[in-house]
Amino acid sequence: MKRLSSILFQVDEACRFVEDGRQEPLRVALLLLDNAVELQMDCAIRAELSDADLREKLRTLALEIPDAERPPDLQWLIDWKPLTRKQKAQIDRTFNGKVDFLTSLPDKLDPAIRAPLKHLHQYRNQAYHRGHVRPATIAIACRLLVEINCELLLSLGRSGGTYASDEDYSWLEKRFGVRAAQALGDHALLQRAAEEMRRRVFVDRSALGVALSDHLEARITDLRSAIAFVVESTHFGSPGEVFRVS
Repeated sequence: MKRLSSILFQVDEACRFVEDGRQEPLRVALLLLDNAVELQMDCAIRAELSDADLREKLRTLALEIPDAERPPDLQWLIDWKPLTRKQKAQIDRTFNGKVDFLTSLPDKLDPAIRAPLKHLHQYRNQAYHRGHVRPATIAIACRLLVEINCELLLSLGRSGGTYASDEDYSWLEKRFGVRAAQALGDHALLQRAAEEMRRRVFVDRSALGVALSDHLEARITDLRSAIAFVVESTHFGSPGEVFRVS
């Protein structure tokens, strides 16, 4: 429950920064939203692996039953292939590994957002280490991540979660007007939160197309400038020679 409260807080704060629109708040919003995505995926993966561990123990018990005595309705458990220790470690090692794992499961993460989510995470890494970002690009990236976080809240929000009476849930209670103990497993709360955040920070499809087109043109311009600099500063006689040796 504390993790859900933290995720909602991060996305809510990020929405406020996106509404501000300035580059500095947008950079903070990008970090908050990317982290909120990873927190949601991590929670869902831990719940899934916990279920898989239990399933594996049941499978071991089922295998101990002689074939002639084993009930037919346990066959699915026998046919199920548990993950190896190496596979489990790989899932938890990288952001992309988490995305691939969750999109491979039914009713967890929509496979349609796999590639966009990976690209947005890569963009977040680039933006974090660079002093300059294009305002229109980072604004659209943040809006897309708000939408993705809302999707994850609705599809993964009920994964795991416990209530601890000694934790501070005052923000959740003040922000959404619900007691934390009652909010545990409350899908209606997640729907209400997602609807409000989407209303505050919606994705304009026409603006998205323009921003992506401008971003691509800017990257091409940067590439041409870099090639021209290499040609002027080295022995290469033309851009074609630069490409041949690169």
